[in-house]
Order: sequence, then C-alpha cells, then structure tokens
Amino acid sequence: MKAAIAGAGIAGLAAANALAARGWTVDVYEKSPGLRSSGYAIDFFGPGYDAAEQMGLVPAIRQHALKIDDVIFVNEDDRPASTLNLKYAMQAAGDRWISLLRGDLEKVLHAALPEGVTLHYGHKAEGAQSKDGKGVLQFSDGSQVEADLVIGADGVHSAVRRSVFGPESGFSRFLGYHTAAFVFEDEALHREIGDAVRALNLPGRQVWLYPLDERSGDASKSRGELAAFFVHSAQEERPSEDPKAELRRVYGDLGWHVPRILQVLDTVDDLYFDSLSQIEMERWHDGRVVLLGDAAWAVTLLAGQGASLGVGGALALAEMLGDGSAIDQGLAAFETALMPDILDKQKAGRQAASWFAPQTAFGLTIRHIVLRILNLPGLSRLIGPLLAPSAKGFSL
Repeated sequence: MKAAIAGAGIAGLAAANALAARGWTVDVYEKSPGLRSSGYAIDFFGPGYDAAEQMGLVPAIRQHALKIDDVIFVNEDDRPASTLNLKYAMQAAGDRWISLLRGDLEKVLHAALPEGVTLHYGHKAEGAQSKDGKGVLQFSDGSQVEADLVIGADGVHSAVRRSVFGPESGFSRFLGYHTAAFVFEDEALHREIGDAVRALNLPGRQVWLYPLDERSGDASKSRGELAAFFVHSAQEERPSEDPKAELRRVYGDLGWHVPRILQVLDTVDDLYFDSLSQIEMERWHDGRVVLLGDAAWAVTLLAGQGASLGVGGALALAEMLGDGSAIDQGLAAFETALMPDILDKQKAGRQAASWFAPQTAFGLTIRHIVLRILNLPGLSRLIGPLLAPSAKGFSL
C-alpha cells in the first residue's frame, strides 16, 4: 500500500516511520527546502513518549534532552517572584518526560526513517481529494500524486484540511494570544541567565529564556546559545504579516533582558510566529484523505502535548490501518479511539490559558502565591500531579 503525506513535521515524520514499519510505501512532501531549525522548547511525555518507546526512539530523543529542573518567574528587575519545580512533574510522570527543542525531535524522527520512505522537499501541498477509492494530493505547481491514502499533516493552517473540509475559520478557536520563538547566541546573556529557565511575566505578556548548551546532546552547540519564547494577548487571530514589527511594538517598552533580545531580531532567519488557536473537528477523514496532528486537532502549547499527540496519533493511525487491507474501517476506528482524548486535552488547554498567561496583575499574583505554597516542604510533591495531567497513552 502507498501513502502520500503532506508535511514533514513531527506528525508527518512519525506517521512515515510507523506506516513503513508495517509494509507501506510512503512519500512525504514538505514545502520547506529541508529540515527546519531547532524552534522552541517542548515537553515530551504522555502518549508521544509511549509511542516513541514502542518505536525504539527514546534513547535517540534523550540524546537531545535539555536539563531543565526549574522555571524562575521574574519581575523586570530580575527579582524572582516564584519558581516552578519541573522535577516534581517529571517524577509524577515516572521520569517518562523529556524536555527538548521541537526541531531536535524532528531530527530524530527524520534520522529513523527506514527504506520505503522518500522525502520530497520544496513541494507545497495545495489540496487533496478522494477519488475512485484513492487519495489525490495536489501541489501549488499544478502537479499531483495518487496514493491509497493521503495524510494531511501540514499543520494548523492545513491546505489539505481547507480543500477537503472547508475554510479554517469553520474549525479554528482563537484563544486570544500570539506567540513567537527563535534561537540566538549571546554568551554574556547566557552566563547571566544560568542553567534555569527564566520567564518575565507581566499582565498579558511573557518572555521566556531557555539556556541551550552541550547538555542538548550536540557537542557543536555554542555555550552562548539561547531560545527566546514570547506569548502576548491579541485581539486578532490572523498572524501579523510583519511579526518582527509586532514583537517590537508589544515588547519594546520592557526592561529586563528584552532590549537585548529584540536587538537580534534582524539577524534571525527562522522566526516562528503564529496565533494560539485550536482546531476542533467532528471527524478527521473523508474517503481516502485523513488529517493528522495539528491539522486535525491542534491543542496549542497551553495544553502542553502538541508534539506528544502528533507522535502518539501517528502510531495509533498506523496500528489501526495495519497492512492497509481495511483502510476505511481503520480510519473510522482511529477517530473513535482518539477523539475523546483529544477533546479532553483541548479542554485542558483552554482551562490552562488563565494560569499559563494571566491577563491581569491579580492573576499573576495568585499564580505566584500558589507556586510558593506548593514549594513549601511537604507540599512540593503535590505539584507533580497538577503539572502532568493525562500522561497516559491512548487506549487502542
């Protein structure tokens, strides 16, 4: 059986690995010219970890692990307001929790691709359709390919979803934030930050700094490398056509290390910028076209399991499809098995918004108080279960 996958991100590469292991021939089409850069930091646990373990990928993923034990929330004068001890969440997850850069997870999935998978970079998917018992994937240059199954793993702004199910506006739920991330080098700032993640929190605005160094498993990385992550409230869902200008407008009046971070924007080639929106659908497939990952069920970073659900969902899809002898039944079973878990995690993401990025000074104060209480001797063990919800895998 043959599958054509639109998108060589985490979900697409995971699906290629899982399907090829079951005898499928897989072609993956990606609009980018090659593998993307490191991107932003993610926490990888839950169903994705379980799936990666089944696929034999956990040792390789751990090679890229970031040693992040604490997130220190600071004021503009760099005074700590509260601390989030991630080690308790990791312990609650049974140490089945890895923090790493999103792009490094993609590299692991890419390196693991077996024979039977062909990658086609520079191919932008324009749409898809189900026709005569086959799936047809169409590209922006007018060409197309036919396969037994087309998988739209082309992200939250999926062209495959738009062509098969309709405009994005019919499925998108805007959560009221824009976000940005990029990696840069500043040895002096790296020394000032130290080993912990530091996050500047103001009402409706956040700036996080992640120190990156040799602990990421790449000896070539500079000791001065940092990842910057921004989240701010916004009225319009549509991402800005000039994200660098928006970042300067929203954060330009801040102190702390923000001026130094904004200074490097013009040198950044790979800036991630988007709105925080969930994708809500009643079904993910139509004929021989199925959506996967953010294209089907974006939960947003507020739910904390986007990459995990991409990998876990990809393995679940491959297990339901098997050798491809009963594709229609497999797709129906895939939706039935995963939909309840996805809905729960989307709900959790919406509920987490006020906690993750408070819009008011009062909300920030409450969060700082709660974290201080949970860090008290005898109470700190309570933080793990609160931070690691629904860590179990999908029930297949």
